[in-house]
Amino acid sequence: YSALSQRSNKIFLHDKYSKFTYEKILDLSQKLSIEIQNSMKKTNLESEKIGVYCSNTYTYLISILAIWMANGVPFCLSKQYPP
Repeated sequence: YSALSQRSNKIFLHDKYSKFTYEKILDLSQKLSIEIQNSMKKTNLESEKIGVYCSNTYTYLISILAIWMANGVPFCLSKQYPP
């Protein structure tokens, strides 16, 4: 996290909807990480696999980081993958 903290005000991600600084990405990821842990009633996911099913936007990045912060293992589900 220290590398992100040093660049906190710089733009990390710019998509067609908005711009995100390192600080904002880290903040959103931490909040989602806490929500994931609370919903699973765990403080540590202990390498549990968590599926990520979202568009290839900032939500994808935030989801992956949040799962890592909770000590989980993200696996990505593609919307293009056959049912």
